[in-house]
Amino acid sequence: MKFSDEQIRGVSTKLQLLPELKEEQNQKYNGFEAIKLLLEDIISLRDRGYTFRIISTILCENGLKITENSLKNYFNLAKRGAKS
Repeated sequence: MKFSDEQIRGVSTKLQLLPELKEEQNQKYNGFEAIKLLLEDIISLRDRGYTFRIISTILCENGLKITENSLKNYFNLAKRGAKS
């Protein structure tokens, strides 16, 4: 397979425009760490009347598989840690 100068320049331009990939962009988090990172958002949802069950469902629908009980536990631990 042969590639034209135009194809090579096009790909080169796209590669040069890619942002720097920082290590944290590839970071993997466990459930507790994820809840710590989302703590302010979860507090805001709780203040607006959302239950842990609803929040857990929303998280699951968005790829964060965390049960209601785990969410409660992680939330309380993260909240205590944030006060320290």
